[in-house]
Amino acid sequence: MKKSTVLLVILVFGLLTLWVETAWMWAIEQVALFLLAGWCVLTCSPVRDRRGAQRMLPLAGVVVLCGVQLVAHSTVDRWETTAQLYTWLAWLVACCVSFLTLNDESDRASFLEKAQVAGVAIAVLAILHRTTSHGRVFWIFETGRKTVMGVFPYENQYAAFILLLL
Repeated sequence: MKKSTVLLVILVFGLLTLWVETAWMWAIEQVALFLLAGWCVLTCSPVRDRRGAQRMLPLAGVVVLCGVQLVAHSTVDRWETTAQLYTWLAWLVACCVSFLTLNDESDRASFLEKAQVAGVAIAVLAILHRTTSHGRVFWIFETGRKTVMGVFPYENQYAAFILLLL
């Protein structure tokens, strides 16, 4: 199986479980991303293009900032800062993995095509949920809200997803 396909499966899994409020679901996605990164480090050839690394500097800066706050004991909530460190590190790892695995034009086109199909399916699911689920995710799980946009807890998250998809 190609690493880019594994990355897509992990990302789609994360989208489909976005509505779960417990931390363990996000932890599963983080661990999967970290394992995929380890696989990439062991098997991918190094990329000589420095532009991709420069694009990841803002994400790396946030990770470093979280680490500095923890080391300097300058954070208000150590637990939350650590959680955010892992969150931003997972996003940085996802970007690094995509940079390593999608450097070939045909791989990138295939990945984007699959991501587009998955995104359209999730968008259609959201519209169906909005009109027929009465606040339940997958028509089964109660959310306590009158309406839901598919797997997205808030309409703003759905709107951001659609903008990204477009």
